[in-house]
Amino acid sequence: MVLCRLILFFFSLAALIIVHSIYLQKVPGFQMDEGLLGDTANRIASGESIPFLEGMVSYTTWICSYVPAVLFKWLGVNQVVYRMSGVIEVVLGVLLISLALFLVNQKKTAIILPGVIAFFPALVINQRWVVEACTFFVLCAGIAALGLSLKYRGKFPWLSSFLVIVGTCAGIHSHIVFLAPVISLYLCLITSGKITRLEDRLTVLCICVLQIPFFLKIGKLERSAELQSIFLISADIAIILFTLFPQFLNRILPLLLREKLLMVPTALGCILFVPFLLFMEGHWLVMFSVGFIDYSFLIGLTFIPFGIVLFDLLKSRWRLRSLPLSSFLPVAIFLVYAMVIKAGPRYFEVMFLYVAVALAWAMSRMKQKKAILVGILWVTQGSLILGLNYFKPSVEERQIDKIFYFWRWRDGSGGFLPKAHLLKRLADEGCSYLNIDFRERDDNTHGAFRILKINDWPPFVPPCRLGNRIKIRSRSDFDSPEPSRPGRVVEGPYWIIDTTNDL
Repeated sequence: MVLCRLILFFFSLAALIIVHSIYLQKVPGFQMDEGLLGDTANRIASGESIPFLEGMVSYTTWICSYVPAVLFKWLGVNQVVYRMSGVIEVVLGVLLISLALFLVNQKKTAIILPGVIAFFPALVINQRWVVEACTFFVLCAGIAALGLSLKYRGKFPWLSSFLVIVGTCAGIHSHIVFLAPVISLYLCLITSGKITRLEDRLTVLCICVLQIPFFLKIGKLERSAELQSIFLISADIAIILFTLFPQFLNRILPLLLREKLLMVPTALGCILFVPFLLFMEGHWLVMFSVGFIDYSFLIGLTFIPFGIVLFDLLKSRWRLRSLPLSSFLPVAIFLVYAMVIKAGPRYFEVMFLYVAVALAWAMSRMKQKKAILVGILWVTQGSLILGLNYFKPSVEERQIDKIFYFWRWRDGSGGFLPKAHLLKRLADEGCSYLNIDFRERDDNTHGAFRILKINDWPPFVPPCRLGNRIKIRSRSDFDSPEPSRPGRVVEGPYWIIDTTNDL
């Protein structure tokens, strides 16, 4: 039995590594954020001193660029190495979460989890973004989960606190949206009266104190975020006071009242499950990456295994008895929507992980034959959606630049247009990165070219036959190729290389 479980675990882990290696490294279309963060990783690897709290925008830092910086130091700077860092972050994070589950006696869940994640369309495509809100989040969640599991076991109290602090602070500092599941977890624990031990209170205090410089920076660097910065610091101070003086918290908010108050964001979060399920299903991310859906009959296939598992749980009369535990996901979803202006699917990375853990746990409770059936269905739906609607058109380079809408959400696929042929065409014309003028338009090329110019630019022989002021733009929602004309060179259906001044 132990040997079978080990084989199953290594099989699911191998599936996770193979799928993520393929989809993270082989799909063309290096994206703007990847380029900006990759360029920063290159600067770190080169020994350049970068301020710790500096970031792409005011609510991020460059902390997530340190992992690829290490690989750049060892393996050189290019697109494949950068995306390899994302694979490593995901695999390490999942291994840490599985270890955490093993330590809290959820051994079957720990064994199944890597396989569940490997064929979870939203997670796989989302993790293609080797950026702070995706792959690095998995690693941070894994470190924090391991610390929490050690706390649950009562083992190594100071080590467990250290892991929780490191995972939580690294996640929040990489991108402020990581704060949503952290606050949700805190509310669930404080509502349950769990944060009472000295080391637990000190852990919360350390996390809160370490956030103050980051929250101050948000308001300092961006005037439009001053109110948000004040709110974050005020909430942070309130948590510090409640942690230092628990008797004060118990006096003004007894446990029963806390549960009633928690029901408000829980109810709001449940309403927001509709768009969350849309993102979780995976095809929104397919549209985000490719611009279209080849096989529309696959839409909704992800929900079939979930439906079977849910029906089995209800049939077994299982009930979630703890209100705070059942509130974690809805409250986290509500907080994400409250925190970000455009709640894109990549901001739900940690919540997708939570859903994957829940599915793996539910499968571990099923009878063996039912669990095998659900496992086959899960692998099938993941393979079809990822293979046919995402991987196939991406490798064939059939992506289009298209903007699509749903309620308040707006996304576009322009950032993922393939750039390999564009680079080759520029190199064939004797042109380098220095010949491109980005002052008027960007079209998600400048950020990507920041890193692609280092070692991924094909060999070229100057001078540039297209001139010294080339402007590049992508075509949107096209039906037929646009012909070349004087001053404009068309490269495939995606790019127009403009050498005039009227762009």
